[in-house]
Parts: sequence; structure tokens; C-alpha cells
Amino acid sequence: MVGVALTTEVAVPGCASGASHCLDIEMAVRFCLEAAKAFGEGKCAFYNEKEFKLLKKLYGSMEHLKSQGKESQKRQIKR
Repeated sequence: MVGVALTTEVAVPGCASGASHCLDIEMAVRFCLEAAKAFGEGKCAFYNEKEFKLLKKLYGSMEHLKSQGKESQKRQIKR
């Protein structure tokens, strides 16, 4: 799944009700499809491997963020 936020420079009336400009949605969908095709063909990546390795070296694996708080709840119960 590829997500793209639709943003504007000024407030768009009706955006709180879910109304959006059809052409903006169409362009976002086309972008997502083209990005998905390029990714599937190995022509693009969603992150830079070298930068990701650096982040892991600096901050660790961040695996604890996958726990949805369950690990921290277990630690609190044991205390």
C-alpha cells in the first residue's frame, strides 16, 4: 500500500466533510500506480539503504516500536 497525502496551500472548503477535488485524487492515484509499478520492476526504492543503515547504527533497530505498547505494559505489571 502506498499512501499520499493530498495537501493544499490554502484551506479547501469541504475538506472536513471528506469532499476533495477529483483531479487531485486522480493525480495522486496515478502517482501511486506508477510508483508501485516502478517499485515492482526494481526501478525505485522507498528508502535509501545507506541512510537506513546509518539510522540503525545511530538509533538501534527500533523493533520496540512494533510492540504496540505490549512490552512496556508487561514491564509495568512486573514492577
